[in-house]
Amino acid sequence: MPNFFLYLGPNGGPPSGSFIATLEYIAEYMIKCISKMQREHILSMEVRQEALESFSQQVEKYFAKTIFTYKCRSWFKRNQDDGKVVGLWPGSNTHAQQALLNPRYEDFTYVHMEDARDNILSWLGNGLTVAQIENGATTAYLDNVDVPPILNHTKRPKKSPSQNTTPAIALSASAANGIVAHEDANGDGDKGSGGFATGF
Repeated sequence: MPNFFLYLGPNGGPPSGSFIATLEYIAEYMIKCISKMQREHILSMEVRQEALESFSQQVEKYFAKTIFTYKCRSWFKRNQDDGKVVGLWPGSNTHAQQALLNPRYEDFTYVHMEDARDNILSWLGNGLTVAQIENGATTAYLDNVDVPPILNHTKRPKKSPSQNTTPAIALSASAANGIVAHEDANGDGDKGSGGFATGF
């Protein structure tokens, strides 16, 4: 069934741990798929039969070595004593979350919208972004620039001219983390390059 996303479907429930955390990962998975469809002008996406069969094989292989397949009536075996496990994910809760982190888009077949059927990359448009056309922000990559911290030093008495004026390197409390503060020749710690931390 195309475009059918389901929370905790067959073999989708965590065997232990928090359901809420897994639900959040499932929601993120759905959002990534829907975002791909919107971005690439996709009308529908549907799981490939080969991927479905491979997952079923993985499920049977995993549960064959677990206690879940012991002869015991349970909800995750559709209330049967000796049935196939259909209610639980084939792995730990953390394993499920990691698997859901990055959708395998190659496991789906796609039907594109009419404007993209002759060229599935037509969504690339005219080579410009909407932000460029509308004079919006185009330097988002600068938002994550690593700016070194400014260390707050206590003011020290200025040295007399007769004292050595060689720039001093003062170890601050941050030195324990491998950061050294460079002070200026007068020991102010607030002129020139003084006060900025250098990581090693």
